[in-house]
Amino acid sequence: MRIFSGPKAILEHVAISSASGRGIVNIDGGQMTVRNCYVHDCAATGIYVGGPESRAYIERTDVVRNGNGNNSHRRGIARGHSGVYLEQGHARIVDCNISLN
Repeated sequence: MRIFSGPKAILEHVAISSASGRGIVNIDGGQMTVRNCYVHDCAATGIYVGGPESRAYIERTDVVRNGNGNNSHRRGIARGHSGVYLEQGHARIVDCNISLN
């Protein structure tokens, strides 16, 4: 039996945005649950999952209008990022609206 010892986070009923980069980041084997949330208007990626064994469960969440970049923060963020970006790990996405990213 494997015991999970990485970082864990649960986000429920929250709105998240970022004028300078990503909204939610799950890396280094973290375990994340995002439920009934609104991830919107992030300059870069709305939800990013990276690193071996990282796990994300995203349920009933709107991920909209992310990746539009910015010109007003240091170094600037270019357009073209994504709503949800899975680089490594595992993601389960259930009953979500991922659009206009």
